[in-house]
Parts: sequence; structure tokens; C-alpha cells
Amino acid sequence: MRAQYKFMDIDKTVKSPLARFKPLISKVHKDWDYVRTRLAEGDKLVKGFFQILLYAPEKMAAAAERKVRDLYMANGWKIKKEVYLHSILACNASDANERGNV
Repeated sequence: MRAQYKFMDIDKTVKSPLARFKPLISKVHKDWDYVRTRLAEGDKLVKGFFQILLYAPEKMAAAAERKVRDLYMANGWKIKKEVYLHSILACNASDANERGNV
């Protein structure tokens, strides 16, 4: 149902005079039309999550992160860096160290 509403909203935008100011709207319109067609054929729309955890020495962390990002981008994936995970892991590591678990 949400996909239908999303498509209708984008369809309205594509047909409006404002479409000339949004050059990518026609591609987005085609994508949502494809999604709507597939849903009508019985396919399901799901939300997914993929997490990458990278361990590297501190001096090599930036280079390692760039390599991972470049690898995924070269294969057409868009990845987003989660900045809060690093501090959570740092807290857990220091807690374990204080308890003598490391």
C-alpha cells in the first residue's frame, strides 16, 4: 500500500512543472513503477539491513575503511557509516579490560 502511495506522489511530481528542477525524478518514477508492477504480480517488498564491522590497527583504520567503502561502491552498493557503533565497541572493550576479560 505504501508503494502505491509513493508511486502516486512521484507520478504527480513528474507530471508537474517542477519536474524540470528535479532531473532525477524520472528515474525515481521508473523505479517506483517497477516496484508497483512487481508488487501487483505478487512479489513482496522487504526492508533489509547489512552490517560491516572492520577491525584494523589505529594507524591503518582510515585506509582500511576507504578500501571497504571503495570495494562496495565499485559493486554498486551504497554504504553509510554508523558513527555511534565505534563508541559502543570502545566502551565494551574498556569494560572488559577493567574486569580482566581481555
